[in-house]
Amino acid sequence: MFRKIFQRIYFIIIQPAKEWRKLGEEEIAHERFLAVYFYPLLGILTLAAFVGNILSTKTIELALKISIQEVVAFFSGFYLSVFLLKEIINRKFTAANIKRTSCFIVYASSLIYMIAIVVSLFGEQFQVIYLLLPYTVYIIWEGARAYMGIREEQQISFSIVSSLIVLIPYLIRYFIDKFMLITPHAGG
Repeated sequence: MFRKIFQRIYFIIIQPAKEWRKLGEEEIAHERFLAVYFYPLLGILTLAAFVGNILSTKTIELALKISIQEVVAFFSGFYLSVFLLKEIINRKFTAANIKRTSCFIVYASSLIYMIAIVVSLFGEQFQVIYLLLPYTVYIIWEGARAYMGIREEQQISFSIVSSLIVLIPYLIRYFIDKFMLITPHAGG
């Protein structure tokens, strides 16, 4: 199962146009998608945050807090992103396949999840990997028409809006970090 998840992420990142077309031909129930793709990916992200922080801080308490912060940020960020994108699609974009919104959010966030996993595991020295985040816009651009059915004249605006929406987990994590005083630099 995990091998398939990482293969899918790899192909979404390396060959987004081809992979989006392939994904567009697949039909998967929402609950099944969550069970076989999103929840395991969220589990990997949480485990990476725990392991990375236990190795760097040597305290279980802080590692647990940070891994909980990650799961809350990415879990709530996913549902908030899906809600916002559905609302925006209903109001602004025509010919979109709204049933695919939750799958689109997760697949479009594949690079974001991988960056979060790598930075969680390897820490500060790998923060340069955040420079890859703008590539998410291209991944979304390719998926807009091939997967979501967005018309060509709306593809740019959809890509920009979706790119901002998939960053919601980072925004939530930022607020948790700043207001909950969880990380070592925040609490002293």
